[in-house]
Parts: sequence; structure tokens; C-alpha cells
Amino acid sequence: MDEGTASHCRSALQGYVHWDGHAVRITFDVPAPLAAQPPAALADRARLLLVIDEVRGGTLTRAAAARALGMSLDAFLIEAGKHGLYAIDYDLDDFRRELDRIEPKRS
Repeated sequence: MDEGTASHCRSALQGYVHWDGHAVRITFDVPAPLAAQPPAALADRARLLLVIDEVRGGTLTRAAAARALGMSLDAFLIEAGKHGLYAIDYDLDDFRRELDRIEPKRS
């Protein structure tokens, strides 16, 4: 991230952005109703939700997301499932079509 991007991020987020070559550290204000929560818990939750959003958007695979968070794939899938991101991303109609292809037709 170049200095211009970091400057833009500071003004856009009303916070602070630091890039160390491996990760971006973002500091921002937390709304008062959430401020009583432990900072580490808020940071963990923010990281998890950001990564889940990136998986939904197609930027990260589930395996890459788990690695980014330092979690096993199983642990990530369990946590992500609690937020509506499931291990298998199948639409019900797609799932039925797949089943029809592999199951013999029944009379």
C-alpha cells in the first residue's frame, strides 16, 4: 500500500492504517454500545467477519481464509457457518440437478 492509499484510508475510515508488508493494521472508533466489550474480542470478531465477507465476495477460498486467520479449515467452517457461510455453496436447485446426475432414475 503506498502512502497515498494509506492517507486516503485514514480519511475514509476516520482511523489509522499501517502496512508492515504482511498485514494491514487498521485502527478505528468503535460505537459506544460496543465499547464495553474486550478489545481483543472485538478485533477477533472484526477479522472473522472481514474474512467471511471476502470469501462471500470470491476474493478468498475457504482454505485461504482459514490460513489467514490461523485456524484449521474445520474450525473456520464451523465459525463461518454461524454467520451463514456454509462449507458447501450450493443453491438448492443446483444440488438437485447434481443428485439427478448421480442417482439412477427411479420409476
